[in-house]
Amino acid sequence: LIASPSPDVLWLGIKIARAVGNQDNEASYAILLRKEYPDSAEAKMLMHNEK
Repeated sequence: LIASPSPDVLWLGIKIARAVGNQDNEASYAILLRKEYPDSAEAKMLMHNEK
């Protein structure tokens, strides 16, 4: 089995994807973060940034 990346790794992936303009990866990481770790601090930061 392959473990899901931790919330901090997903958040870092989102920030990197944003910085390089890769919207597909940004969206994929965001979906995974919301699905796997909805109560994490990183998911809350993501929701706050999307407002």
